Amino acid sequence: LINKDHRAAFNNFKKASMMNNLNAINSLGVCYEEGNGVEIDHKKAVEYYMYASLKGHPLALSNRAIYQIKTNQVENNI
Repeated sequence: LINKDHRAAFNNFKKASMMNNLNAINSLGVCYEEGNGVEIDHKKAVEYYMYASLKGHPLALSNRAIYQIKTNQVENNI
């Protein structure tokens, strides 16, 4: 079940991400990782974290590293 408030937030993050807002891009990663407003999709979560972290977003870098540790995906070490 997807919470309507989470869905609205997800949609707003999506719009802001189209303007290359790194906070929004990182937030989309969180949404996909946790299933906030959207179905859980770990592949998309990592893609959003990766994009934002490569652009220098520090929280996205942290989120990416934590996700890799949680899922034992440390072969692509940061």
